[in-house]
Formats: sequence, C-alpha cells, structure tokens
Amino acid sequence: MAFTAVRERPSTEATLTMTQRFLRALAALSLLIAAEAAVLATTVLIAAGAASPAAAQLFDDRFPFQNPFANPYQRQRQYQQQQQQQFWNPFAPQPEQRQGQAAPPPDFSKAPPPKKPEGTPSTNVLVFGDSLADWLGYGLEVSFTESPEMGVIRKPRTHSGLIRQDMRSDPRGDHPDWPKAIQEMLATERPDFIVMMIGLNDRRPIREPRAARAAVTRPGQQPQPGQPPA
Repeated sequence: MAFTAVRERPSTEATLTMTQRFLRALAALSLLIAAEAAVLATTVLIAAGAASPAAAQLFDDRFPFQNPFANPYQRQRQYQQQQQQQFWNPFAPQPEQRQGQAAPPPDFSKAPPPKKPEGTPSTNVLVFGDSLADWLGYGLEVSFTESPEMGVIRKPRTHSGLIRQDMRSDPRGDHPDWPKAIQEMLATERPDFIVMMIGLNDRRPIREPRAARAAVTRPGQQPQPGQPPA
C-alpha cells in the first residue's frame, strides 16, 4: 500500500497575511537597530567630551608642541619653552639643594630608654641578659603602665653571652662574667622577681680550651724550660 502526501497551496489571503507580518517584523527590527545606533552615538559623544580635557592634558604634559587642542600660537610658545629648557643657563637660578642627609636607620639592638616612674613601686622585677632582655624589660614596662605599683629594673648587656669565655674580662662590661655580675647586682638591688633572658649572641659552636699536654722526655733527657715534667 502506498501513501501520497498532498500539500495545499496557500490562498491569496494567507499570502497577504504572511507578507504583512514579514513587513511588520522588518520595520520593528529597523526601529530597534536605529534606537541602538542612537544610543551608541550618544555614548561615544559623551565619552569624547569627557576625554577631551584628559587628552589635552596628556598632550600638554608629554608633547606640548603637538597638542591638537591648542591654538597655533600656544603650540609655538610651548615649543619655544621646551627648547629653552634643553639648554643649560649658568646664570639661571638653580633649584635649592636638599640640606642635610637621610636619617640613619634605627638601632633595634637597644630598646627605648626606661621612663622614670611617677611613684615608688612596691614590687620590682630585675631583668638582665643581652639585647633580648632589654626588649623584654621594655615590654614589661608597657604592660605595667596601668599598674604603678609594679617596677622594672633593666640591667642588660647588649652583646653579652655565655659561651665566649675570653670576653668575660672585658673592662667595659659589655661581656661580663654573668655569675659574678649577678652577685654584684643583687648586692645593690633588692628585687622581688628576677628574670634573665640571654642567648642571642651564643649562636656559635662551643669551644673549650685545650689542656696543655705533658712533654714526653726520653730517659736521661732534661725537660726544656716551661714544659711540665712527664
């Protein structure tokens, strides 16, 4: 069995209706495109008007003699000024030089000096050690700002340590013998608490002095002067 599809030809009225719909759609599309073009043109004009002063300033700063926004007389005057600036005039007034040098970098190895207490503290904390102890004492002073009954006594030695035995006899006191120095401090100070913080300058290998070896002498040989006997 065979099937045959038959398509009817649209009538004249239907054809006119389709044509009218197409024309209406085309007209609406044209109006939409025209509206979009008008909005775009307005945006471009506004942007151009806002950018004109900036563009003029750009030309004034970088290319003064090529500024299209200036009149010919103004461009010529700017060009002459630029040419005059390229030649050094020894008689022209020179800009004042900066007097003084840059401030040296701050020394963070020492904390700010302690402030004099307003009254007599009833409880004192003695802090000694290296530069870490100095900053620790400063931090305690800041913490006890609202507690006038607490006092902090700082006794730091900035570059001191515990390892370098050869520096303990330093006459300046920067590298003291801490066990002896602590006894001397406690003889003059009567703290309620003692805090020691040290070790920043001890980040090095520990070297113990070698003991002198006894000289080996052969039978019948006399020891040399200065050598301990065998």
